[in-house]
Amino acid sequence: DVAFDVPRGLIVGMAGISGNGQKEVAEALAGLIEFEEGEVRLDGEEVSNLSVSGRIARGMSLLPQDRIEEGILPGLSLAENFVLGLHPHIFRRRGVFEREAAFELGRNAIAEFNILARNEHVPAAHLSGGNIQKTIVARSVMLAHKTGGKLMIANNPTRGLDVMAASFVHGRLRELRTGGAGVLLISEDLDELCLMSDRIVVIYAGEILGAFDGPEYDIYRIGALMAGQTISVRRLSAAASPKTLAPRTRRSIAPSSATISRQSRMAPSEPSIGSLYTVSAPKNRMMPLRSSLTLAGSTRRTG
Repeated sequence: DVAFDVPRGLIVGMAGISGNGQKEVAEALAGLIEFEEGEVRLDGEEVSNLSVSGRIARGMSLLPQDRIEEGILPGLSLAENFVLGLHPHIFRRRGVFEREAAFELGRNAIAEFNILARNEHVPAAHLSGGNIQKTIVARSVMLAHKTGGKLMIANNPTRGLDVMAASFVHGRLRELRTGGAGVLLISEDLDELCLMSDRIVVIYAGEILGAFDGPEYDIYRIGALMAGQTISVRRLSAAASPKTLAPRTRRSIAPSSATISRQSRMAPSEPSIGSLYTVSAPKNRMMPLRSSLTLAGSTRRTG
């Protein structure tokens, strides 16, 4: 049984080699795949039986790992893609697509988020990877503002992006943190995690093997855990180690608002994780998350 905290106003990085359960964790929390037993709680409310849209309405959002397959509909315009998931919160008439409102939001998004597109009518398939990701991030940020933004799950949000586009994504995640949201940043790039995270947890074969507090990180110990080499101390503050990255400016971190624990393991080659995540959260926190679940398979849920 291994636990890690998810305080409010904090970016918690999840480090791990691809295929060790990160994607399943993200999708189960967001409601995209079903799990056999357990529960998911957000702000003290159990949301296990809610659809994806129901969890979005309560302040949970996801930046998907595959921006093309999971983040956009390539045949639709930039504006139409921008309002996906947002439409229940911005359109006045339920079930009616308000084109003028959508196109106005698209124009505003192009200007505010510096999306390089001729206009809001351009098909999303014609955008570069970086500008597609800007569109998805802009949509998620606006969604967080509309729904009270308690939790952002960012699954490899800068994979394949150039330096400028990655910097844009990082800036928006920091803004969410500053606004009091919790951010779960899942990445296979250890440099990115050390740069962005206030705390790093390491996942291997579906198990959280250790947690490290910033602002300095022992990349050798984190790397060892990513390879499945367990160490005697489960929770480490890397500041005492000589093998650390350059320190970032220390931030004042709010008291812990959630604790995630898991039990059971899987073989690294399995496509899913047989795990039990339990999150118990005290009241009156900005981002209390409670999740206890056992994942099996990858049955996807929509709507």
